[in-house]
Amino acid sequence: MEAIEYKGYEIKPSTQQRTESGQWTLRVLITKHRCTEGVTNEQFFDTAVTFDEKEEAEKQAIIYGKKIVDGKIPSVNVSQL
Repeated sequence: MEAIEYKGYEIKPSTQQRTESGQWTLRVLITKHRCTEGVTNEQFFDTAVTFDEKEEAEKQAIIYGKKIVDGKIPSVNVSQL
């Protein structure tokens, strides 16, 4: 799945398949490009949640990334980006 732009951030699924279970992890890369400063900051966010299918993990990673950007996940935020 491709990255999406959301409220000035780039959100890209970065799911990985676990070797032992074959399940797909919920992992997302959030990037903030600061054009005026020529700086790009990025951070990975992940959870212990897993999925049977890669496509579902990617879909949920985008949803999770949007929630992070919106400040809806307690103790997780993008303020440092």
